This record gives sequence, structure tokens and C-alpha cells, in this order.
Amino acid sequence: MRNKILLCLTFLFCSCFFFKSRPVPYPSGVLFPLVKDGEVLYRGRIIDVVQKRANYLYFSTDRGLVYSVNGKQRTIRWFFRTKQESISSPYLGRKSVYVFDDQATLYCIDLNGQLSWKKKIEGKITTGINESQGRIYLGTEEGNLFCLDQNEGEELWRFRAEGAIRSTPVLTGETVIFGCDDRRLYLLGQGKEMIGAYEVGDQIQSELLVDGRSVYFGAKDGFFYCFDLKRKRVRWKVKTGCLVLTSPVADKKRVVFLCWSGILYCLNKRNGNIVWWDAVPSRSFYSLERIEDRVIVTSLSSLLVSYDIQTGEKIGEFESDQLIQSNPVWFEPYVVVNHFDFQAGTGHLLFLKKEVKVELEPSLASPQKTGEEIWLVTKATGFFRANFEFIRYQLLEVDFIPSLFFLSIRWEKEIVQKKSEQNAWQWLPEDPGVYAVAVEVVDEKERAEDMIPYMIEREKPRVSVKASKESPQNPQQEIIFDAKARGLKLPQYIFYLNRLIKADFHPDTLSLSYLWEREVVQEASEVISWTWTPENLGVYMIEVTASDEKEEVEDRIGFLIEKEKPKVTITPSEESPHEIRKKITFEARATGLEKPEYSFYLSRLVKVDFHPAVLRFTTFWEKREVQQESEKNSWEWRPSRPGIYMVTVKATGDETEAESDLGYRVLMRPDRRTINLIFFLIEFVRIFIPIMG
Repeated sequence: MRNKILLCLTFLFCSCFFFKSRPVPYPSGVLFPLVKDGEVLYRGRIIDVVQKRANYLYFSTDRGLVYSVNGKQRTIRWFFRTKQESISSPYLGRKSVYVFDDQATLYCIDLNGQLSWKKKIEGKITTGINESQGRIYLGTEEGNLFCLDQNEGEELWRFRAEGAIRSTPVLTGETVIFGCDDRRLYLLGQGKEMIGAYEVGDQIQSELLVDGRSVYFGAKDGFFYCFDLKRKRVRWKVKTGCLVLTSPVADKKRVVFLCWSGILYCLNKRNGNIVWWDAVPSRSFYSLERIEDRVIVTSLSSLLVSYDIQTGEKIGEFESDQLIQSNPVWFEPYVVVNHFDFQAGTGHLLFLKKEVKVELEPSLASPQKTGEEIWLVTKATGFFRANFEFIRYQLLEVDFIPSLFFLSIRWEKEIVQKKSEQNAWQWLPEDPGVYAVAVEVVDEKERAEDMIPYMIEREKPRVSVKASKESPQNPQQEIIFDAKARGLKLPQYIFYLNRLIKADFHPDTLSLSYLWEREVVQEASEVISWTWTPENLGVYMIEVTASDEKEEVEDRIGFLIEKEKPKVTITPSEESPHEIRKKITFEARATGLEKPEYSFYLSRLVKVDFHPAVLRFTTFWEKREVQQESEKNSWEWRPSRPGIYMVTVKATGDETEAESDLGYRVLMRPDRRTINLIFFLIEFVRIFIPIMG
């Protein structure tokens, strides 16, 4: 941390306290990006499955090769070549690796890559190999379950089922369990004695998962089953609508499995209820990998996806530039997958590592002034349920010792936001200086930090005053003046009201001099506003001063209080246009006049001339007074002829007057005979025109 602070300070001095702006990122999420951290090249293409044991990975390829890779060193430890190129994926025993070819030859290879023995199996091997207590178990297409001696491969016994066996035998205690194409789930003792055979809806070809007293598997009827080993019956089944070929994975409360159709299901182990489901990028027959509370999925695509088992939320993703062609394997801290280069004929075992990084971004670029609100937002990548702690360092002293060429730096450290899920911190700096802001991000396993230098400069003191209403205003109108000071600590405000008494013009100097009457209207306080209700007309100036222990600043705003200008408005009882012979009432309302009297005029548009040379219209109106001056503020009109009219009202009082106009259009209303004639003509056209062809 000390080195980082020193680096930040060096950056500050070298850049002369100038920083470029960076955008504020989105809040941190939980999606874990994976990055390639190494690879191992090999010959051929991997067959289905990569297995892990301790520090080593095992897989086979379509070149008839079985590989062992040192996962820590990421190097090929050894490889074993079979006579046949078409072989199975490897199956791991306690001290051996087993594979078989398409000629039903079973190979036992020790952990150093040497052949221990091989044996020809009667029939076609159609299951994986399972080793337990010195014995090997496998099934064939002919329906035989073989039990072989681990050391020499000698047959100890075989059991004949009534259909092909395609699910790898699993063992729990002294019981051997396998599914069969005859729709039965078989339970055998170690001496091949039948414990039971239990029928389900269709052929059982999926891998089995034994979890305590339960066996989980899928059948060809599109159901996923939970079989109770204690009660010897199906506890529940769930319709999936598709084959389940790979082995499920489970935690304490949930079981997760992948359908061939590409649907990933998570079920409640107790009752089979669906907890969540999601569609993976493509179809898949690759086995799942569970890492604590996460499950990793690959499919016939270039995408690897990680899910939270509890919620089904995607928490990790990696997209390869080629098709991923194997199951994912957790090899801490790596996720191992594979892709194949068809042109070169080589495979690539990729070691992917979660990318862990932290970026701290300010909402405002350095430098900033005191009193400016700054948000510092953290973008964290590669954390699961991260916690954020913000630390602020303030530079107190810098000493340079020339003889030692040594820079001594003293900082003041403060934890400004303790560890929490809040990934942002709000900072309102009050003191100028050189700062460094750091964030430390942690989760259960990961830890990372970032730091940025920041400079805060003293803001030049100033104060501004604003009015709630614009000038000019009328007397008796309440006006609020608000002041805001910046660059001062705990400012005190004083409001002054200045009234213009006299203004003199000096012709010889072409200047004006003003005489003001000044009054303190609000004494010094922390109150930032003053309310004024003016009573007298005139020109005013509202002045405010703001001060602290060291400085004082001021601002002022001019304001004009004048008598309200007289005006009159006119409102009709009916909106234009209007029909003839219907009564209309026009009501006038005057403001700014004492005891107004109203007179109404009616103008009718007589003629409109157009002058092409100047592109202008000239209108001619016929005007007459329809109601003489009186206190009555309304006039009733019943128009007798259509046309375009102008209604004018004039309000007079106190030797002043106001006038307003309102345009109005009157339309002809058709009488009943005209309406009947129109209907007769419409009916005539509708009946007789078709007859006449």
C-alpha cells in the first residue's frame, strides 16, 4: 500500500496536478469473466471426458492415445498408445486408468503410464468402468454385467439382464446399481445375488447419481427419476421431455442435471419441484462440474457458462474462438476445457482463470474545488458477493533530503466507508489539498484494490442572490430572495434593501450619479433567504453579503416595482364558429383600472384585397358601436347573417384605458326544407342509378 501511495504522489507531481476525466462505470455485478492463463497441446481430438485425480488430468484422443497431464506445471506427464484408434474416454481407479477399444479390449494402465494388463471382453462394452474394493464393473450391449478382478482382469462373475446395459454401474456399500434397456433399475449384491429389479417408464441409459438413500437418473420416456433405496420404490419423477445422458450433480437440497435438448434443470431433492431452469447455448452430452455452490456447463458451442445453484443466476462466462469439445474440469484455480484445431489436427487443453480486478472511477475529474460533490464508484470484476471498503489519504508533509536523494512523505489515513456491499462513496471535500482515495474489495476468497490520486483546490469565495419572481412586479406581491455562498466556511448572511432616491445626469462628463437610501432588512445569520412584500413604487436594489472568519463577498440584484398596467380581456359564452340567430354573450374583465366603464364595438369583414406585387392582403371592415360606455361588462349578440366579425371592448377609468379584440366567425344554419331536399337526392341516387345501369 505504501508503494502505491508513493506512486500516486509521483504521478501528481509529474503531471502538475492535472488529470484527465474518465467516465463513471456501471455498478459492479457478479458475472465472472474468465481469461486464458495457459494451454497444453496434444495430438488428436479428446473423446468426451477429461478426468481429474489429485494434481493430474487424464483424457484419451481419437488417435488411440491416453494422456496424463501435470495440471500444476501444465505439461504432458506421459501418454499411452493402444492398437486401436477408436477408444473410450479414461476411467480412473485407485491406482489404475482403464480404457477400452471398439474391439472390446479392456486396458489397465498404471499411474505411470505402463500397461498392467489387458483383457478381451465377451460382447460390446457399452458402459463406463467403475472400480470398487478391488473389483471392476462394466456392462455390455448383450446385457451382461461383468465383475473382474482389479489386479489381473480375471472374470469373477457376470450377471445377465434382459436388455443392453448402457449406464455405468455405481456402488453404494455392498450394492451394485445399474440401469438397463429392459426398463429396470437393478440392485445386486457383491456376489451377484439379485436384491431387486424395479421397472420405470422406459429404457434407462443415463448415468446414475447415488446420493445417500436416493438414486437419480433419467429414462428414455422423458422423465427424471428419484429412486428411494430404503423403501425400494420411485419417490418422485419429473417430466423433462428429453433424454438425460450425463450424470446429475447435487448439493444438500438440490439436484442439477442437463437434458440433451440443452435445458439445465435444478430440482428440489425432497419433492422434485423445479427450483429453476435455463437453456444453455446448445445441445450437450458433457458432464457437469460442481464447484461448491456453482455448477459449470459446456455444450456443443464456444461458450462456457457458470450458474449459482441456489438461484440459477449466471455468474461466470467464457467464450472461446472455437468449439468447446469436452466437459469442464475444476482444477483450482483453473477451469479446464478443450477445443480442437481441425486444420492442424491438434487439441488444446485450455486453463481458464477467473479475472479479478478493481477499477475506481470518480464522477468528476481531478482537480476539483472544495464543496463539489464527488461520487467514487467501484467496478469490481471476478468477485462473488463483494464487500467494499473506502480509504482516504490526505498528504500532510513532503520532505526532500538532497544528500540521500530521499523523499519523505507523511499521510493522514481515514477509513471513510467501512466494508459493505455499497460500491460507491460520496465525497464532499471541505479542505484543499492532495489526496489519494483507495478501495479494497474482498469476498470469501478474493481480494483486490485500486487507488486514484485527487487534488482539491480552494474555491474562490463568492455569493449569488436570486429572486423567486422576475422584475418588474406590482406592489403587495411577495418576493423571496435566496442567497448561496461558496468557498466560505459556515457563512453569515446580511440582506440590505436599497431604494433609488435620485439620479443626476452630468452633461460635461456624460455620466450619471445615483443617490440610494440603504436599510438593513435582515441581520447577520445563517438564514439564506429574505421575504419582501413591497408597498411603494420605485427602483430598488437588494444586496446580500456573506462572510466567515476570513473573507467577505457580496452580490446584488436590481428590482423595479411599478403600478400594474391596465388591461382588459373578453370571453365569449360560445366558442367560434357559431350559427346565426343563436345568442352569444361576451363578457369583459378589466384589471389595473379603478371603477372601469366598458364600451363594445362590432366590426364585420367586408372585403379582402390581394396585392400580388407585394404579396400582401388588405382588409376592409365595417365598424359600429353596439353598447355605449357603462359599468355593464357584458354584451349579448344574436347574429343575423353569416360572416367574419371582430368584437372589440374598451375599458376606461382613472384617465387610462385598455382595449382588446376577439375574432369570431358566424355560419349559415340550413333550414329543414334544405335538409329534406339533400336526403331526397341521396336516396334517389342510391335507388335509381343502379337500375339505369
